[in-house]
Amino acid sequence: MTKPSWLFWTVAIFALLWNAFGVYDYWMTSTGDEAYLKDFDPKMIEWILGFPLWRKALWAISVAAGLFGALALLARRRVAVLLLLMYFVLMVFGFAGYDILIADGAKMYGQLGLIGSAALIVVAGLQWLYADRAAKRGYLA
Repeated sequence: MTKPSWLFWTVAIFALLWNAFGVYDYWMTSTGDEAYLKDFDPKMIEWILGFPLWRKALWAISVAAGLFGALALLARRRVAVLLLLMYFVLMVFGFAGYDILIADGAKMYGQLGLIGSAALIVVAGLQWLYADRAAKRGYLA
């Protein structure tokens, strides 16, 4: 196994913090935490809390896969590639598949929300690509 560069550790720590916040956001939103949601539009909260169970599960699994993928990256385990790919794919299915195409999410999110959702998907994709690159460079076992 090749010794990783400082960039590897920087990206891995960023991924851990990013994905830990994703889990936190999921938990605080899905439990309806009033203090966390106080600045959200009430219609948006109602829309999100009204997601079907499978969409909520998709969200939970995606953020968990992201967190475990980041932990696996820090532990230099090859399974990080699979977990971060799963995170990315589930994000795409959740945001683009359900929210936008099925549940009229473009209207609910608005322009800034769509940009933010696209950014979340891009960051998830970049994490997966970086993990894949790290595996190919021999950083992961």
